[in-house]
Amino acid sequence: MERAAFVLRLYPDKIEAYRETHRAVWQEMIDANRTAGIRNHTCFLYNNLVFCYLECEDLKQTQAILDKSDVVKRWGELHADIIDSNTDEGRAYLENVFHQD
Repeated sequence: MERAAFVLRLYPDKIEAYRETHRAVWQEMIDANRTAGIRNHTCFLYNNLVFCYLECEDLKQTQAILDKSDVVKRWGELHADIIDSNTDEGRAYLENVFHQD
């Protein structure tokens, strides 16, 4: 099993919009994540930064499946004006330096 964590940067004036979309995540989006092998997926918000954590068997394979998903594409379009992806920090994967079961 792989653990992955990344940070998303939100536009500061879109924090509430991000909260709203995540209060009502589409069931088909949840299903797409599960189909791709994601489990134990959690997002935490700090100011305009979102820390996301997930577990999957193979991150590269999971990402390849998600990249082909129409649902994921629509979810991304919904967040295009919410998530700042214009910089390298728009979605930055984090290095795992410690884990405790």
